[in-house]
Amino acid sequence: MRVITDLQKTIDHYKIKAKEARRRAEKFKKLENEPIQGYAKFLERERISNTEARNHEQLADWLTELQERREADRWISVKERMPEPRVEVMVYCLERKTQYCAFYADKHWQIFGSYDTVWGEVTHWKTLPKAPESEAENEQD
Repeated sequence: MRVITDLQKTIDHYKIKAKEARRRAEKFKKLENEPIQGYAKFLERERISNTEARNHEQLADWLTELQERREADRWISVKERMPEPRVEVMVYCLERKTQYCAFYADKHWQIFGSYDTVWGEVTHWKTLPKAPESEAENEQD
C-alpha cells in the first residue's frame, strides 16, 4: 500500500507542477505590450511554460495509468473485500498453494467452466487480465 500512496503523491505533485507552469504562461502573456524584445522573451517563456505544463500533465496521466494497472493486478485479501458475485477472477488457496479461475456465488467459490467448487480456503483473489486483441481487430483500427 505504501507504493500506491507514494505514487499518488507523485501524481499530485505533477498535477500541481502543471498548474504552476500554466500560471507562469499566463503571467508571461502580460509582456505582450512591451517592445519587440520583451515580446520575444514572452514567446520563449510561454513556449517553455506550456511545454513544461504539457509534460507535467502527461507524466501525471502516465502515473495515474500505472497506479490503475498496479491496483488491477494486485492480489486482494478476501478479508479486505470480496469480488462481485459471479464475476470470474483468479483465486489463490494457501493450503494447496493453487490458483484457479473461479467465481464467488451462494457463499462458495466455484471453478469456472466446471460444477466443482474450489478445494481449500481461498485467501486472495485478483481480476483477470484483459483478453488479447486479435490481429483482425487491430487491422480495423
